[in-house]
Amino acid sequence: EALRVKDAAIASSITPIAIADLDGRLTYVNPAFVKLWRLDSAEAALGRYPQRFMDDPKAIKDAIEALNREGQWQGTMRARRRDGSVFDVRFSANRVHDHAGRPLCLMASIVDITDLKQREQELQASHAQLNDILNMAGVAIGRMRCYPDRTFESDYCSPGCEAMVGYTPEELTAQLWVSRIPSEDLDAMMAQSFAAICQEQLVTTEYRFQRKDGSQCWISDVLTSRWDENAGCWIVVAVGVDITQRKNIEVALYQSEALNRAVLNALPDLIIRIDRDGTYLDVKPATTFPILIADNCIGKNICDVLPPEVAQQRLAAAATALSTGKMQVYEFPITVREQALWQEARIIPLNADEVLIVIRDLTQRRQAEQALQESEQRFRQAFDDAPIGMALISPTGQFLKVNRSLCELVGYTQDELLALTTADITHPDDRHADAEYVQQLLAGTIRCY
Repeated sequence: EALRVKDAAIASSITPIAIADLDGRLTYVNPAFVKLWRLDSAEAALGRYPQRFMDDPKAIKDAIEALNREGQWQGTMRARRRDGSVFDVRFSANRVHDHAGRPLCLMASIVDITDLKQREQELQASHAQLNDILNMAGVAIGRMRCYPDRTFESDYCSPGCEAMVGYTPEELTAQLWVSRIPSEDLDAMMAQSFAAICQEQLVTTEYRFQRKDGSQCWISDVLTSRWDENAGCWIVVAVGVDITQRKNIEVALYQSEALNRAVLNALPDLIIRIDRDGTYLDVKPATTFPILIADNCIGKNICDVLPPEVAQQRLAAAATALSTGKMQVYEFPITVREQALWQEARIIPLNADEVLIVIRDLTQRRQAEQALQESEQRFRQAFDDAPIGMALISPTGQFLKVNRSLCELVGYTQDELLALTTADITHPDDRHADAEYVQQLLAGTIRCY
């Protein structure tokens, strides 16, 4: 019975599994392996060496040698299908021994991490795009919490602050920022800002700031605020612009005017066998994520172990699997040890009264999706809600994305601007100079203008 359960678990596992002799020649692959590599059948793999299925044959050869030497091996590498397509996988391999401790074979479970890699790349690209925009915008964007007692703390500062004042976002703390403003400017600015923040009104302040190199610049901050009832403070977004040149001109003008388990344990999944009523018959704990099931749960009912909504969903899926004879698959959220997880359950009928349940953790994938969504949302919010005009423009000058402030500034609707180029809204006298600045940006000789 135990062997039958193990065979069924391996054959029906959503995780590809391969078994090889001690020389590394494949002697068994399960249906998930056949599906992942898009083979016609398991026989297409049997008798072959794993190197045939990998993009880097030397890497898998080194892994087998390490496995025979150390008894286990884990790592990631690139795999290759018969059609030439490649994909990323994570290997978890063990050397299996008999009761006397003699090595019998090699066993590996494989997880396709292509989606995770792609999500990571998308997230990195999204972060890079946001950083590029914040850096190239020629502004520093900050977010802070302002409390009713007039104290405040910084939540975020964009990379653009380094180009503006010489300090990195990590260096530029609220305390450092305050210390670099002349006291007479600070007093006047705080009084003006706090009055506007309390009333959630947009306010623009101007003040002098001592850069990291010791030089002095003039900064103009545009502040917007909203009250956060839960935090008990105002959330303030500040957009700072270096106005030194303008001030110098003003000063010059003034002066002129004045003068940012062995086989099962090799599987990372949680594997459970229950009867029709939900009583635990066997459990193989997961190896890569926390679970609610304890070692002494055999004989207990899932309704006594799992949250009610999770237990009822699992019983319903088990009943459907037993009545239809077909595997049931669904995803669900669960909290384990105060950790929120997303998991996938596969319910496989074993006989008329028992099912095998394979639970796989999807939390990393979900977190990557959520992180990507949140990153994109932060970018959209920073871009769309910026109190200054911002746009994404193609190398040819075509408007690709514009925010509300820019539309209000130039008097065009969003649809109208997206049909135009920068040249279309630039005064004829300035078009030649603007085109030269764009070429310098594309060539990397300047960062902004």
